[in-house]
Amino acid sequence: MNKSLIFSAPHETTFANISPVIDLMSDSLKLYYLCQCNYYEENEKICEIISNNYELEVICLKNPFKFRNFYDPSFLHRVFIKLYVKIFLRKKLRLVSSYFFCPGGLLEGTVAKLLYKQGKKTIMVEGGFPLDLINGKKIKVYQKALFKYVKNHPVNNPLKYISQLIVSGEFSKELRIKNGYEEYKIADIGVPRNIILFNSQKKEDQYMYDIIFLTGSFHFHGDYENSIKQRDYIKSLVEYSTSHKKKLLIKVHPRDKDNYESFQNEYVSTTHENLIKNIKLSKICLSFYSTAIYESIVINTDAYFVGQSLNNKWPENELIIHQEDFSILSKLLSKNFKSNLNDKKNIAYRHISKDSIYSAEKIKKIILKDVV
Repeated sequence: MNKSLIFSAPHETTFANISPVIDLMSDSLKLYYLCQCNYYEENEKICEIISNNYELEVICLKNPFKFRNFYDPSFLHRVFIKLYVKIFLRKKLRLVSSYFFCPGGLLEGTVAKLLYKQGKKTIMVEGGFPLDLINGKKIKVYQKALFKYVKNHPVNNPLKYISQLIVSGEFSKELRIKNGYEEYKIADIGVPRNIILFNSQKKEDQYMYDIIFLTGSFHFHGDYENSIKQRDYIKSLVEYSTSHKKKLLIKVHPRDKDNYESFQNEYVSTTHENLIKNIKLSKICLSFYSTAIYESIVINTDAYFVGQSLNNKWPENELIIHQEDFSILSKLLSKNFKSNLNDKKNIAYRHISKDSIYSAEKIKKIILKDVV
């Protein structure tokens, strides 16, 4: 079997789960990068960033039909990708020994199925929090029949063509097992993009902001209802910050295209840069259903979700601010947050494994095992 690896990650956030592993093994295997830059827009093409930093072959998928609904592909889009992989990529895929990807999607599932059936290793890294398993999956009409009559279809058996799924922590593993995922295929060793958290823990109190609000990319994922809710929460928070003279920084998600500049004033500013640095410069971090709340707690910044618990499962009540007028913030800003940070860390470590710092090395071993 050839010592070669094909990997895919559609944008910078997901590539952060791939790159620490590639850094450890770029001399061990010949590398191919499967790129989807023609299917959505980013400020800078991820394939160009990767090509500038690694010696590898980039394979950019063509998009002659200009498909744009990346997270909810149409029937034609699905058929096109499956045919494209089987016709144009089959020869290249014969050369590789393993497939390493983050997250799962139409392309990833198609490639994983083809390689898994050839007896090759397919390793998936969780891209983000499995919110769909909390809210319930949206089932298409044709999927209802598959649920009922085809028990071994990937709709019912999500890891059918996956050798190993790497998740961020025990919470995600437990949630997936409850939803029919095969336990023996799930490793809760942490994901590589969280390694930086354990090397960035705040040791001194040097603040520029009272509050930082981290936006989510709800609109990008087709969740328009929560996109509207998020903007309403931000508007209320801006009103609170301005009236109470509290410094607020709105940190915009890389794939959140909403415009928040109209909220800027003497006390409110916005940025698209330096997530961890700005969290460390803030007294309190807030967000609407973003796991960056756990990341903030790990690096010693007090943090809360804004909203309510979903299906009485998540987020944890200890980490939720229910008041939409943010009146409780004055109390939270005035107290010593360090007194309850340790309890919050115990919650955060269920989502972000302490073993995350070793995750890249462990994944490397999984990939190279049995490769001859």
